[in-house]
Amino acid sequence: MEKQTEKQLPFPVYNDNWQWFKLIDLFDIQGTKKQLPTDETKSGPYPHVSSKATNNGVMEHYDYFTEKGGVLTVESSCNGYCSYQKQNFSTHGHIIKLIPKFKMDDFIALFLVTVINLDREYYNYGRKCSMDKLRKRLIKLPVQKKIDSDRIYSAEGYIPDWEYMHCIMLVLSKQQISCRNGLTARFFWPKEEK
Repeated sequence: MEKQTEKQLPFPVYNDNWQWFKLIDLFDIQGTKKQLPTDETKSGPYPHVSSKATNNGVMEHYDYFTEKGGVLTVESSCNGYCSYQKQNFSTHGHIIKLIPKFKMDDFIALFLVTVINLDREYYNYGRKCSMDKLRKRLIKLPVQKKIDSDRIYSAEGYIPDWEYMHCIMLVLSKQQISCRNGLTARFFWPKEEK
C-alpha cells in the first residue's frame, strides 16, 4: 500500500487520533468521459476540468457537462493534483473522479483535498498518478473514538471523524490571517449548508 508521508498540515490539529484509510474504502474511483469542445460549444456555467494544478483544475466553462458534481477529481497525466468539483462538469480526459461513499459537504471535501494533496510530489511525469495507484493509496485521517463493528471504512473498524473535518474547515473559513507583506487576508470558502 502506498502511504501518505507524515507532513505538517497547513491548519491546526486538535484531534490527535489519526489512522490510515484506503481511498478505495472511502470512494468509488472511476475514470471520466473525455469530451473535447467543438466549434459549436458555447461558453456556459459548467466548469471544464483539465490537468492544470491551479484554479481548482478548471480551464474554461462550457454549456454542457459529462460528470455529476459533488466529487473529488485527481489529474492523472502528471502530478496527481486533487480538487473538489461541487457542480456538474466536463473534462478532457486524464481526470479520475473520487465519488464519496459517505455524505460529503464542501468543508469535508476541502479537508480531504488538503490531505490528499500533501503527497502530490510523489507523482511526476515519469511516475504518473493512475486509478491503480489511487486504489492502493492510503491517507491518514482523524477518527472517532468509537469502533464500527461493520468495518465500513477500515478493516480495523476506525470511523473517520467527519464532524471534526467539517468543523476545522468551517473555523478556518471564518478566520483572518496575517500575510508576510503586512496585509490581512480572509479565507473565502463556501458558506455552511443548512
